[in-house]
Amino acid sequence: MPPKPIRRLPLDGLTHQYGTLEPDASVGYNVYHVHKPSALIQAAGYLKHLRAVNQKAVYFRGQETLYPSLKPSLYRALTQPRARNYRDDKLNRYLKKIRTERQVMRAVPPHVHEPMLQHYGLRTRWLDVVDNVWVALWFACHSAHAVGEHGQYLHFQKRVERHTTPSARFAYILLLEAATTPSAKEPGCFRDNASAAIDLRIAAPSQFVRPHAQHGLVIQAIDAEGRAALDFSKLLVGIIRVHLADALEWLGQGDLLNVHALFPPPPYDSGYHEILTHITITDKVIGAVNHIGA
Repeated sequence: MPPKPIRRLPLDGLTHQYGTLEPDASVGYNVYHVHKPSALIQAAGYLKHLRAVNQKAVYFRGQETLYPSLKPSLYRALTQPRARNYRDDKLNRYLKKIRTERQVMRAVPPHVHEPMLQHYGLRTRWLDVVDNVWVALWFACHSAHAVGEHGQYLHFQKRVERHTTPSARFAYILLLEAATTPSAKEPGCFRDNASAAIDLRIAAPSQFVRPHAQHGLVIQAIDAEGRAALDFSKLLVGIIRVHLADALEWLGQGDLLNVHALFPPPPYDSGYHEILTHITITDKVIGAVNHIGA
């Protein structure tokens, strides 16, 4: 199969003495490879000012590899478009059940139920991002290992540099843009005709600690019908690449960047305890709330 043509991204316009722009034929984009923390910081901030002119905010998503698409978890492995309606209906019926029973997330506005459940592990039409480049780099430096019938038991393991494939030597940070137009009646929610974002630190009360620990938000690409798009790739505005060895060295061993801090356990995250207590679903479509192993 011939390599994909390289498409330019807005981040490609950055120049830095410790950054190099390199094509990645596997995904058809350039990656901005940074060699020093100063270059990482500037690359992370470069588009925040430039895209604000277009009323867009820029967020980060750390990944250990690159993929040809950027799908929300509910739509991954979707082989037939008509199956989308089945998945949407299954999720919508479950969200209605939560609203009707009122046993969980009573202090969370109904429009934030789905985004909050995404953040705690269920499969939804939203994508997790963060507003802190160091947290994004942490996710890029750790592999998530899930077990259980629907992947409900999750463990994060620090990656080590391997030489079996070139991509295994890198950590990646996607830069994704989303709306900044605020909702008049929904604090923390932003929407335009192409995208939506919900800042979970604002849209939900602080007893849900994980969004604050991770500087966490969720975003969504919107299609021409006003629904969540099947692929969010149109939100991609840049890709940062770091040698894994450099990334691990820059992160160091601080307590603020470990599993316990970024995924506070139930004794410290009462919102998480509430969700674990009242949401016991394990479903092949919706998945399950993650139980995080330290």
